[in-house]
Amino acid sequence: MPALLSCGTVPQTDGRPAGSRRPWASGWASSPRHVLPHCRGIHWFRPRGIGVSTRRGTRASTGFTLIELLVVLVIAGAALALVVVQATPNEQSRLRDDADKIAHLFALADEEAQLRAQPLAWEGDVRGWRFQTQRGNEPPVLQQDVLAPGAWARPLDAVRLTRGTTAVPPRLLFGEETISQPFRLTLVRAGLSTTVVGDGAGTYRTETP
Repeated sequence: MPALLSCGTVPQTDGRPAGSRRPWASGWASSPRHVLPHCRGIHWFRPRGIGVSTRRGTRASTGFTLIELLVVLVIAGAALALVVVQATPNEQSRLRDDADKIAHLFALADEEAQLRAQPLAWEGDVRGWRFQTQRGNEPPVLQQDVLAPGAWARPLDAVRLTRGTTAVPPRLLFGEETISQPFRLTLVRAGLSTTVVGDGAGTYRTETP
């Protein structure tokens, strides 16, 4: 084992004569602080971890770089934009919702007419719709919660009703016959369209081009 590095002459604090030389290992603990820097060949350093408060088993945090923060912001912005787009209904979805609602009401009106044993009429225009009963010369408007007059989500540009290939006024009669003539009711708004199809046997569905 190589000999330990020796320091220069240091004051003695344990009663030994001054001027004697002491090995490094024995002179370290008792040498005054102001004397130690005069030792030749010694490089002072702070061991890693001394004076740094870190949790055991974890390395010190180095923070985030600017690039990492920018990437996080871009991802968060894209996710927020996707949520906003999905939460905001577009014109086609509004039109489809109107068509689905009126198709459901047609099925209810068919059942109601059979329970009443009295035909029910539906009339629609670009603003909304209403159901009516046939009583003499005055068809009063139904005021029930389900079959009460309603309005489209937004005013339509056109309401077109066809039976076969013939265009007729937008008026339908439910409960007059068990099997009626099929029809197509087309709702038009802002160049978009959705069609409610009735097969004449009490089944109604929507079709979107």
